[in-house]
Order: sequence, then structure tokens, then C-alpha cells
Amino acid sequence: MATRKSVEAEELLHRYASGERDFSNIKLEYTDELSGANLSGVNLSNSSIDELFLEGINLNGANLKETDFGQTCLRSANLRGADLTGADLSHANLDSADLTGAKLTNAYIRTTSMIGANLTDADLTGTEFIPEMIERSIFCRTIMPDGSVYDENSS
Repeated sequence: MATRKSVEAEELLHRYASGERDFSNIKLEYTDELSGANLSGVNLSNSSIDELFLEGINLNGANLKETDFGQTCLRSANLRGADLTGADLSHANLDSADLTGAKLTNAYIRTTSMIGANLTDADLTGTEFIPEMIERSIFCRTIMPDGSVYDENSS
């Protein structure tokens, strides 16, 4: 794999505002400047975004395949329709995040806190998680790790 290019948050925001969306294979430098930022539709696949504070960030429809989010705070983030296939979310915080329609196929979420997250229509195929880490989350038509569909409102 090629070396990841380091990018600072200010540069990323400027380039995004100019219309650029492909930031694949980057290493985002430590920052809290992206909390609450709108990066809807961005491509951050194969990137390293670990140990950052991104509370409330909008990553709606983002390509986040194979991205390293280890120990990143994504509390209350908008990840609706995001593709997190194969992403490493070890020790990340996704409490109260909106993961409606997100694809988490084979993502590492075993140690991810997702308390109160919205997992409506999310795909968790091939993941492994600890039930206590996702308590009070919303499950509606959620594809579970074994491929079954779970709807907490069904009897």
C-alpha cells in the first residue's frame, strides 16, 4: 500500500469547499476543527483518521471503506448511507450517531461504543460486537452479523 499523504483539517475543508471530494488514502492530522463540519459525499477510503474528535460531523453518503477510525470520537455524527465496509472502528465512539442505511460489512466494531445509535436499515454483515456496546440503539430492518434481518418493533 502506498504511503498516506498527511493533510491538515484546514486544507481538507478548503479543498472540499472548492468542490473536491476525493481524499482517499490520506492521513488526517490531529484536529478538533472538523467537529460539526459538513463533508457529505466525501471519499476518505483507505485513510487514517484515528484518534480525532469529530463530534457531530456530517459524513452522509461518504465512502469510508477500509478507513482507520481507531479511538475517534464520532458521537452524534451523521453517517447516513455511509459505506464503512472493512473500516476499523476499534475503540471509537459512535454514541447517538445516525447510521441509517450505513454499510458496516466486515467492519471492526467489537470495541466500538454505539450506545443510542440509529441502525435503521444498516448492514452489519460479518461484524462482531459486544451487546453492551450498542445498548439503547435503534434496530429497524437492520441486517445482523449472521445476515438475518432484525426489527426490534416486530413481534
